[in-house]
Amino acid sequence: MLAVVVVAVLAVAFLVGGGWYFAGQIRSDALIPDHSPPQLPLEIRAFQSGSITLHAGRASEPALAKPLLDAVVWPTGNAQVAGAAARTDSADKDVARPVTAVHGAPPRPGQPARLDSDYYLGNPRQALGLDYRDVAYTSPLGQFSAWSVPAESRRSASPATGGVWAAMVHGKGTSRPEMLRLLSVVHAAGLPALVMTYRNDEGQPADPRGQYRYGATEWRDLDGAVQYSFGQGATAVVPVGISMGGGIVASFLQHSPLAGRTAGVILDAPMLNLGSVVDLGAAQRRLPLLPLPIPAPLTATAQWLAGRRFGVNWPELNYLRDPTWVRVRTLVLHGADDTLVPVADSARLAAARPDLVTLLRFPGADHVESWNANRSRYEQAVRGFLTTVAR
Repeated sequence: MLAVVVVAVLAVAFLVGGGWYFAGQIRSDALIPDHSPPQLPLEIRAFQSGSITLHAGRASEPALAKPLLDAVVWPTGNAQVAGAAARTDSADKDVARPVTAVHGAPPRPGQPARLDSDYYLGNPRQALGLDYRDVAYTSPLGQFSAWSVPAESRRSASPATGGVWAAMVHGKGTSRPEMLRLLSVVHAAGLPALVMTYRNDEGQPADPRGQYRYGATEWRDLDGAVQYSFGQGATAVVPVGISMGGGIVASFLQHSPLAGRTAGVILDAPMLNLGSVVDLGAAQRRLPLLPLPIPAPLTATAQWLAGRRFGVNWPELNYLRDPTWVRVRTLVLHGADDTLVPVADSARLAAARPDLVTLLRFPGADHVESWNANRSRYEQAVRGFLTTVAR
Protein backbone atom coordinates (compact mmCIF):
# COMPACT_ATOMS: atom_id res chain seq x y z
CA MET A 1 0.00 0.00 0.00
CA LEU A 2 2.83 2.38 0.87
CA ALA A 3 4.42 1.75 -2.51
CA VAL A 4 1.17 2.69 -4.26
CA VAL A 5 0.99 5.93 -2.29
CA VAL A 6 4.61 6.77 -3.08
CA VAL A 7 4.06 6.13 -6.79
CA ALA A 8 0.90 8.29 -6.75
CA VAL A 9 2.72 11.13 -4.99
CA LEU A 10 5.61 10.94 -7.45
CA ALA A 11 3.19 10.93 -10.39
CA VAL A 12 1.40 14.01 -9.07
CA ALA A 13 4.72 15.76 -8.42
CA PHE A 14 5.84 14.89 -11.94
CA LEU A 15 2.66 16.26 -13.50
CA VAL A 16 2.59 19.43 -11.39
CA GLY A 17 6.30 20.17 -11.61
CA GLY A 18 6.61 19.23 -15.26
CA GLY A 19 3.34 20.96 -16.08
CA TRP A 20 4.55 24.16 -14.41
CA TYR A 21 7.77 24.04 -16.43
CA PHE A 22 6.06 23.39 -19.76
CA ALA A 23 3.40 26.01 -19.04
CA GLY A 24 6.30 28.45 -18.88
CA GLN A 25 7.49 27.10 -22.22
CA ILE A 26 4.04 27.75 -23.70
CA ARG A 27 4.27 31.34 -22.48
CA SER A 28 7.75 31.98 -23.89
CA ASP A 29 7.24 30.13 -27.18
CA ALA A 30 3.64 31.02 -28.01
CA LEU A 31 2.48 34.04 -26.04
CA ILE A 32 5.30 36.57 -25.61
CA PRO A 33 6.19 38.79 -28.61
CA ASP A 34 9.84 38.61 -29.57
CA HIS A 35 11.23 41.37 -31.79
CA SER A 36 14.88 40.41 -31.49
CA PRO A 37 16.76 40.10 -34.81
CA PRO A 38 16.47 36.67 -36.45
CA GLN A 39 19.36 34.31 -35.90
CA LEU A 40 21.80 33.63 -38.74
CA PRO A 41 22.53 29.90 -38.37
CA LEU A 42 24.08 29.35 -41.81
CA GLU A 43 27.46 30.32 -43.26
CA ILE A 44 28.09 31.48 -46.80
CA ARG A 45 30.79 29.27 -48.27
CA ALA A 46 30.88 30.59 -51.83
CA PHE A 47 29.11 33.01 -54.14
CA GLN A 48 29.40 33.40 -57.86
CA SER A 49 27.10 34.62 -60.58
CA GLY A 50 24.06 32.39 -60.51
CA SER A 51 24.92 30.31 -57.42
CA ILE A 52 25.38 30.58 -53.64
CA THR A 53 26.76 27.82 -51.43
CA LEU A 54 25.55 27.63 -47.82
CA HIS A 55 26.93 25.65 -44.91
CA ALA A 56 24.56 24.36 -42.23
CA GLY A 57 27.19 23.68 -39.55
CA ARG A 58 25.51 22.37 -36.42
CA ALA A 59 22.20 23.96 -37.36
CA SER A 60 19.25 21.85 -38.42
CA GLU A 61 17.97 23.53 -41.57
CA PRO A 62 15.81 20.99 -43.42
CA ALA A 63 14.58 23.63 -45.89
CA LEU A 64 18.14 24.20 -47.11
CA ALA A 65 18.09 21.24 -49.49
CA LYS A 66 14.34 21.20 -50.19
CA PRO A 67 13.08 22.27 -53.65
CA LEU A 68 11.65 25.58 -52.44
CA LEU A 69 11.71 29.19 -53.55
CA ASP A 70 13.48 31.00 -50.70
CA ALA A 71 15.33 34.15 -49.79
CA VAL A 72 18.84 34.04 -48.36
CA VAL A 73 19.55 36.92 -45.98
CA TRP A 74 22.98 38.08 -44.75
CA PRO A 75 23.92 41.23 -42.79
CA THR A 76 24.42 43.45 -45.85
CA GLY A 77 21.92 42.10 -48.36
CA ASN A 78 19.71 39.28 -49.55
CA ALA A 79 19.10 37.08 -52.56
CA GLN A 80 16.24 35.14 -54.06
CA VAL A 81 17.09 31.51 -54.76
CA ALA A 82 15.34 28.93 -56.89
CA GLY A 83 14.13 25.56 -55.71
CA ALA A 84 16.89 23.33 -57.08
CA ALA A 85 19.52 22.35 -54.52
CA ALA A 86 22.77 20.39 -54.86
CA ARG A 87 24.88 18.86 -52.08
CA THR A 88 28.51 19.84 -52.50
CA ASP A 89 30.19 17.81 -49.74
CA SER A 90 30.05 14.26 -48.47
CA ALA A 91 28.84 15.34 -45.02
CA ASP A 92 25.71 16.90 -46.53
CA LYS A 93 26.49 20.19 -44.79
CA ASP A 94 27.12 22.36 -47.88
CA VAL A 95 24.30 23.06 -50.30
CA ALA A 96 24.43 25.15 -53.48
CA ARG A 97 21.29 27.01 -54.53
CA PRO A 98 20.69 28.85 -57.84
CA VAL A 99 20.45 32.63 -57.39
CA THR A 100 17.84 34.55 -59.38
CA ALA A 101 18.31 38.05 -57.89
CA VAL A 102 20.62 39.84 -55.45
CA HIS A 103 19.75 42.95 -53.41
CA GLY A 104 22.26 45.02 -51.47
CA ALA A 105 25.95 44.20 -51.15
CA PRO A 106 26.91 40.81 -52.61
CA PRO A 107 27.66 38.14 -50.01
CA ARG A 108 31.20 37.25 -48.98
CA PRO A 109 32.44 33.81 -47.93
CA GLY A 110 32.34 33.48 -44.16
CA GLN A 111 29.34 35.77 -43.63
CA PRO A 112 26.49 34.38 -41.50
CA ALA A 113 23.15 33.94 -43.23
CA ARG A 114 19.67 32.48 -42.91
CA LEU A 115 16.92 31.17 -45.15
CA ASP A 116 13.65 33.10 -45.30
CA SER A 117 10.50 31.58 -46.77
CA ASP A 118 9.10 35.07 -47.37
CA TYR A 119 11.10 35.18 -50.64
CA TYR A 120 10.02 38.79 -51.31
CA LEU A 121 11.51 41.28 -48.82
CA GLY A 122 10.95 45.00 -48.35
CA ASN A 123 7.80 46.90 -49.31
CA PRO A 124 5.48 46.36 -52.32
CA ARG A 125 7.44 48.77 -54.52
CA GLN A 126 10.85 47.34 -53.68
CA ALA A 127 9.76 43.72 -53.93
CA LEU A 128 7.10 43.72 -56.62
CA GLY A 129 7.30 47.11 -58.33
CA LEU A 130 3.79 47.98 -57.12
CA ASP A 131 2.55 51.43 -56.23
CA TYR A 132 1.35 51.68 -52.64
CA ARG A 133 0.68 54.18 -49.87
CA ASP A 134 1.58 54.02 -46.20
CA VAL A 135 -1.73 54.60 -44.43
CA ALA A 136 -3.09 54.33 -40.90
CA TYR A 137 -6.29 52.83 -39.58
CA THR A 138 -7.69 52.80 -36.06
CA SER A 139 -8.80 50.09 -33.66
CA PRO A 140 -9.63 50.29 -29.93
CA LEU A 141 -5.89 50.40 -29.09
CA GLY A 142 -5.10 53.34 -31.39
CA GLN A 143 -3.54 53.81 -34.81
CA PHE A 144 -1.96 51.01 -36.83
CA SER A 145 0.13 51.09 -39.98
CA ALA A 146 -0.91 49.48 -43.26
CA TRP A 147 0.06 49.33 -46.91
CA SER A 148 -2.72 50.34 -49.27
CA VAL A 149 -2.11 48.82 -52.70
CA PRO A 150 -4.44 49.86 -55.54
CA ALA A 151 -5.75 47.39 -58.09
CA GLU A 152 -3.77 46.76 -61.26
CA SER A 153 -5.74 49.42 -63.10
CA ARG A 154 -8.91 51.42 -62.59
CA ARG A 155 -10.37 49.86 -65.70
CA SER A 156 -9.80 46.30 -64.49
CA ALA A 157 -10.74 47.02 -60.88
CA SER A 158 -14.21 48.36 -61.54
CA PRO A 159 -15.93 45.59 -63.52
CA ALA A 160 -13.91 42.69 -62.14
CA THR A 161 -14.05 43.43 -58.42
CA GLY A 162 -17.05 45.67 -57.87
CA GLY A 163 -15.23 47.33 -54.99
CA VAL A 164 -13.98 44.10 -53.39
CA TRP A 165 -10.76 44.58 -51.38
CA ALA A 166 -8.39 42.02 -49.90
CA ALA A 167 -7.66 42.55 -46.18
CA MET A 168 -4.36 40.76 -45.56
CA VAL A 169 -3.22 39.49 -42.15
CA HIS A 170 0.28 38.09 -41.54
CA GLY A 171 1.21 35.43 -39.01
CA LYS A 172 2.61 35.46 -35.48
CA GLY A 173 6.06 36.96 -35.05
CA THR A 174 6.37 37.98 -38.69
CA SER A 175 5.52 41.24 -40.47
CA ARG A 176 3.86 42.58 -43.59
CA PRO A 177 6.48 41.27 -46.08
CA GLU A 178 5.14 37.78 -45.36
CA MET A 179 2.05 38.80 -47.35
CA LEU A 180 3.97 39.88 -50.46
CA ARG A 181 3.76 36.43 -52.07
CA LEU A 182 -0.03 36.52 -51.86
CA LEU A 183 -0.16 40.23 -52.66
CA SER A 184 1.35 39.59 -56.08
CA VAL A 185 -1.56 37.24 -56.87
CA VAL A 186 -4.20 39.54 -55.38
CA HIS A 187 -2.89 42.39 -57.47
CA ALA A 188 -2.83 40.28 -60.63
CA ALA A 189 -6.45 39.30 -59.96
CA GLY A 190 -7.42 43.00 -60.01
CA LEU A 191 -8.23 43.54 -56.34
CA PRO A 192 -7.08 46.47 -54.22
CA ALA A 193 -5.42 45.32 -51.00
CA LEU A 194 -4.83 46.55 -47.49
CA VAL A 195 -1.84 44.81 -45.89
CA MET A 196 -2.32 45.48 -42.20
CA THR A 197 -0.44 45.29 -38.93
CA TYR A 198 -1.97 44.38 -35.58
CA ARG A 199 -1.30 44.63 -31.86
CA ASN A 200 2.12 43.44 -30.66
CA ASP A 201 3.70 43.98 -34.09
CA GLU A 202 6.97 45.87 -33.85
CA GLY A 203 6.28 49.61 -33.68
CA GLN A 204 2.51 49.12 -33.19
CA PRO A 205 0.37 49.34 -30.04
CA ALA A 206 0.83 46.42 -27.68
CA ASP A 207 -1.91 44.26 -26.22
CA PRO A 208 -2.57 45.30 -22.59
CA ARG A 209 -1.52 41.83 -21.43
CA GLY A 210 1.66 41.96 -23.50
CA GLN A 211 0.73 38.63 -25.09
CA TYR A 212 -0.46 37.26 -28.39
CA ARG A 213 -4.14 36.36 -28.07
CA TYR A 214 -4.55 34.33 -31.27
CA GLY A 215 -7.53 36.28 -32.53
CA ALA A 216 -9.36 36.80 -29.23
CA THR A 217 -8.45 40.50 -29.29
CA GLU A 218 -6.61 40.93 -32.60
CA TRP A 219 -9.87 40.54 -34.53
CA ARG A 220 -10.71 44.09 -33.47
CA ASP A 221 -7.65 45.33 -35.36
CA LEU A 222 -8.80 43.50 -38.49
CA ASP A 223 -12.22 45.03 -37.92
CA GLY A 224 -10.61 48.49 -37.93
CA ALA A 225 -8.72 47.68 -41.14
CA VAL A 226 -11.92 46.52 -42.83
CA GLN A 227 -13.71 49.68 -41.72
CA TYR A 228 -10.89 51.69 -43.30
CA SER A 229 -11.37 49.77 -46.57
CA PHE A 230 -15.07 50.56 -46.60
CA GLY A 231 -14.24 54.21 -45.99
CA GLN A 232 -12.06 54.10 -49.12
CA GLY A 233 -14.84 52.77 -51.34
CA ALA A 234 -14.78 49.01 -50.76
CA THR A 235 -18.19 47.32 -50.88
CA ALA A 236 -16.98 43.92 -49.67
CA VAL A 237 -13.74 42.30 -48.47
CA VAL A 238 -11.85 39.06 -48.85
CA PRO A 239 -9.94 38.46 -45.58
CA VAL A 240 -6.64 36.71 -46.24
CA GLY A 241 -4.88 35.18 -43.23
CA ILE A 242 -1.59 33.29 -42.88
CA SER A 243 -0.92 31.08 -39.83
CA MET A 244 -2.08 33.01 -36.73
CA GLY A 245 -3.53 35.51 -39.19
CA GLY A 246 -5.96 32.73 -40.08
CA GLY A 247 -7.11 32.58 -36.47
CA ILE A 248 -7.54 36.35 -36.46
CA VAL A 249 -9.69 36.07 -39.61
CA ALA A 250 -11.78 33.29 -38.02
CA SER A 251 -12.32 35.39 -34.87
CA PHE A 252 -13.28 38.41 -36.98
CA LEU A 253 -15.85 36.34 -38.86
CA GLN A 254 -17.11 35.02 -35.53
CA HIS A 255 -17.46 38.37 -33.77
CA SER A 256 -17.45 41.36 -36.11
CA PRO A 257 -20.68 43.04 -37.27
CA LEU A 258 -18.84 43.56 -40.58
CA ALA A 259 -18.45 39.82 -41.20
CA GLY A 260 -21.59 39.83 -43.33
CA ARG A 261 -19.83 42.00 -45.91
CA THR A 262 -17.29 39.29 -46.75
CA ALA A 263 -17.14 38.02 -50.33
CA GLY A 264 -14.77 35.10 -49.68
CA VAL A 265 -11.95 33.97 -47.39
CA ILE A 266 -8.39 32.73 -48.06
CA LEU A 267 -6.44 30.92 -45.32
CA ASP A 268 -2.86 29.67 -45.59
CA ALA A 269 -1.83 27.12 -42.92
CA PRO A 270 -4.39 28.68 -40.55
CA MET A 271 -3.89 28.35 -36.80
CA LEU A 272 -7.47 27.43 -35.93
CA ASN A 273 -6.89 25.69 -32.59
CA LEU A 274 -4.01 26.75 -30.36
CA GLY A 275 -4.45 23.63 -28.24
CA SER A 276 -3.75 21.27 -31.13
CA VAL A 277 -0.72 23.38 -32.11
CA VAL A 278 0.69 22.93 -28.61
CA ASP A 279 -0.08 19.20 -28.76
CA LEU A 280 1.78 18.85 -32.06
CA GLY A 281 4.76 20.79 -30.75
CA ALA A 282 4.90 18.69 -27.57
CA ALA A 283 4.79 15.47 -29.59
CA GLN A 284 8.02 16.51 -31.32
CA ARG A 285 9.91 17.34 -28.11
CA ARG A 286 11.55 15.27 -25.40
CA LEU A 287 11.60 15.54 -21.63
CA PRO A 288 14.50 17.54 -20.17
CA LEU A 289 17.41 15.23 -19.26
CA LEU A 290 15.48 12.17 -20.49
CA PRO A 291 15.32 10.84 -24.07
CA LEU A 292 11.60 10.19 -23.70
CA PRO A 293 8.62 11.79 -25.43
CA ILE A 294 6.42 14.16 -23.45
CA PRO A 295 3.40 12.16 -22.26
CA ALA A 296 -0.04 13.48 -23.21
CA PRO A 297 -1.18 13.92 -19.55
CA LEU A 298 1.80 16.23 -18.96
CA THR A 299 0.90 18.32 -22.02
CA ALA A 300 -2.70 18.55 -20.83
CA THR A 301 -1.53 19.63 -17.36
CA ALA A 302 0.75 22.26 -18.87
CA GLN A 303 -2.14 23.69 -20.89
CA TRP A 304 -4.39 23.75 -17.84
CA LEU A 305 -1.75 25.56 -15.80
CA ALA A 306 -1.01 27.99 -18.64
CA GLY A 307 -4.69 28.83 -18.74
CA ARG A 308 -4.69 29.78 -15.08
CA ARG A 309 -1.26 31.41 -14.91
CA PHE A 310 -1.40 33.40 -18.14
CA GLY A 311 -5.11 33.77 -18.89
CA VAL A 312 -5.25 31.48 -21.93
CA ASN A 313 -8.87 30.64 -22.71
CA TRP A 314 -8.28 27.44 -24.70
CA PRO A 315 -11.90 26.87 -25.85
CA GLU A 316 -12.09 30.48 -27.07
CA LEU A 317 -9.05 29.86 -29.27
CA ASN A 318 -10.49 26.71 -30.85
CA TYR A 319 -12.28 28.00 -33.92
CA LEU A 320 -13.16 24.44 -34.94
CA ARG A 321 -15.59 23.96 -32.04
CA ASP A 322 -18.31 25.85 -33.89
CA PRO A 323 -17.35 26.56 -37.50
CA THR A 324 -20.57 28.41 -38.27
CA TRP A 325 -18.39 31.49 -38.82
CA VAL A 326 -17.76 29.99 -42.27
CA ARG A 327 -20.58 31.62 -44.25
CA VAL A 328 -18.94 32.24 -47.64
CA ARG A 329 -16.64 30.33 -49.97
CA THR A 330 -13.30 29.67 -48.30
CA LEU A 331 -10.03 28.53 -49.85
CA VAL A 332 -7.58 26.82 -47.49
CA LEU A 333 -4.01 26.07 -48.56
CA HIS A 334 -1.87 23.94 -46.25
CA GLY A 335 1.50 22.19 -46.42
CA ALA A 336 1.04 18.44 -46.09
CA ASP A 337 4.23 18.24 -43.97
CA ASP A 338 3.44 21.13 -41.62
CA THR A 339 5.29 20.58 -38.34
CA LEU A 340 3.85 23.65 -36.59
CA VAL A 341 0.12 23.80 -37.39
CA PRO A 342 -1.50 20.40 -37.97
CA VAL A 343 -2.96 20.04 -41.44
CA ALA A 344 -5.60 17.87 -39.76
CA ASP A 345 -7.17 21.06 -38.39
CA SER A 346 -7.69 22.39 -41.91
CA ALA A 347 -9.10 19.00 -42.89
CA ARG A 348 -11.56 19.20 -39.99
CA LEU A 349 -12.73 22.61 -41.17
CA ALA A 350 -13.21 21.32 -44.71
CA ALA A 351 -15.11 18.26 -43.44
CA ALA A 352 -17.35 20.42 -41.26
CA ARG A 353 -18.27 22.80 -44.11
CA PRO A 354 -17.74 20.85 -47.35
CA ASP A 355 -20.23 23.05 -49.18
CA LEU A 356 -18.08 26.15 -48.63
CA VAL A 357 -14.49 25.10 -47.86
CA THR A 358 -11.98 23.92 -50.45
CA LEU A 359 -8.75 22.50 -49.00
CA LEU A 360 -5.60 22.15 -51.10
CA ARG A 361 -2.69 20.19 -49.61
CA PHE A 362 0.85 20.80 -50.84
CA PRO A 363 3.14 17.74 -50.56
CA GLY A 364 6.61 18.42 -49.21
CA ALA A 365 5.64 21.81 -47.76
CA ASP A 366 6.20 22.62 -44.10
CA HIS A 367 4.55 25.57 -42.34
CA VAL A 368 3.60 28.38 -44.77
CA GLU A 369 5.77 26.81 -47.48
CA SER A 370 2.96 25.93 -49.89
CA TRP A 371 3.70 28.85 -52.24
CA ASN A 372 7.43 28.11 -52.07
CA ALA A 373 6.91 24.42 -52.87
CA ASN A 374 4.55 24.83 -55.83
CA ARG A 375 4.16 28.44 -56.87
CA SER A 376 2.22 27.80 -60.08
CA ARG A 377 -0.41 25.58 -58.45
CA TYR A 378 -0.76 27.94 -55.50
CA GLU A 379 -1.13 31.09 -57.58
CA GLN A 380 -3.50 29.48 -60.06
CA ALA A 381 -5.77 28.36 -57.21
CA VAL A 382 -5.76 31.75 -55.48
CA ARG A 383 -6.29 33.75 -58.63
CA GLY A 384 -9.14 31.52 -59.80
CA PHE A 385 -10.77 31.75 -56.39
CA LEU A 386 -10.50 35.55 -56.26
CA THR A 387 -11.90 35.94 -59.76
CA THR A 388 -14.91 33.82 -58.80
CA VAL A 389 -15.77 35.35 -55.44
CA ALA A 390 -15.10 38.94 -56.48
CA ARG A 391 -17.78 38.70 -59.13
